[in-house]
Amino acid sequence: MEQMISSLGFPIASTCALSGAMYGVIKYFLERDKINQENMNKLIENLREDNNIDREMYKDTIEKFDCKLDKFAIALENNNSELGVIKEDIRNIKEKVGV
Repeated sequence: MEQMISSLGFPIASTCALSGAMYGVIKYFLERDKINQENMNKLIENLREDNNIDREMYKDTIEKFDCKLDKFAIALENNNSELGVIKEDIRNIKEKVGV
């Protein structure tokens, strides 16, 4: 450094040293930004994978629920038919009894 100052002068030597320090700081921030971007990309990818897994799980759940709902609708329809038969039987009994 002494040789640089004596051959180039203090202003030029300090400018060179400051430029080197600035280069190091800029390189550090660029590297940190790159690492942050990579981490963000990994996080986004993990979230996408989780969303796909959740989507499949919800799809399966909805399909199972839809199947059970169809079975429930069939059971309700059967009960409705049976209630109609019981209602008709009660009418017949009332007619016979005279009520």
